Amino acid sequence: MRLDQLGPVDTLLAAASDKPLALAAQVAEVPATRALREDRRPQRAKLTAELRWGKKREELSFSLELAQARSSEASPARDEVQALIDAFADHQEWRAELAQEVLELPGIGLCVPDLSFTHQGTGELVLCEVLGFWNRAAVWRRIELVEQGLASKIVFVVSARLRVSEELLDGADSAALYVYKGAINPKALQRKLDELAASASPKPSARAARKK
Repeated sequence: MRLDQLGPVDTLLAAASDKPLALAAQVAEVPATRALREDRRPQRAKLTAELRWGKKREELSFSLELAQARSSEASPARDEVQALIDAFADHQEWRAELAQEVLELPGIGLCVPDLSFTHQGTGELVLCEVLGFWNRAAVWRRIELVEQGLASKIVFVVSARLRVSEELLDGADSAALYVYKGAINPKALQRKLDELAASASPKPSARAARKK
């Protein structure tokens, strides 16, 4: 099976792969619909599958082409993400909003942050991805991104159900793990934001693109 990427569909598919089906649609929707709404450029992808069918192993070829997709209204933020936006709405130090970045290390992988936190006094930017409790392997992929040189400050918020330790990113200047039990605690998250804001800025070895 082959996917010919003729637009930003690669970002959409890669980001969706780390989420459960219901959430994948929400995550993938953001880059796709914003690209159509803001850039107005044609977005196309062609999927081709070559199969051998039946007892006679007949060669069959199927193709599916997506083109000229129409934009739609962005899906609302997930409950836990919206709860954090609300919790920081009147915060004196940090302003929270939906993130616009897609972070990519070519040849390694990418992640799509959920939130962007901006320090009111210094303008320091720290991103946040809420990984929740559904995919332990996704946590290890994020750790690999950091170890390979992810060049944006980011907090990965992970449920304790995934049995990972915050110590896995101890010593990293550009990233931190916040492992929560039950519900995400905004004060605990703020401590992680403060720590990253005070650390040295990482070297620009990763590519950060705006969500379109």
